[in-house]
Amino acid sequence: MQSTAQDTMCTTCGKSVFGASQSVRFLCPRCGAAEIVRCKDCRVLKNKYACGCGFTGP
Repeated sequence: MQSTAQDTMCTTCGKSVFGASQSVRFLCPRCGAAEIVRCKDCRVLKNKYACGCGFTGP
């Protein structure tokens, strides 16, 4: 999979995670189609994220 600039942005806060340690990328648990990208800060603070399918997570 090739990365684009949008792929390297945190889904929640929009901060760049390109090369950032402790950031994660995973597919939406509900639809399995959309990729969720989370920065370390949003993960630690448990900020919510949303997928286009309507799923929200911590």
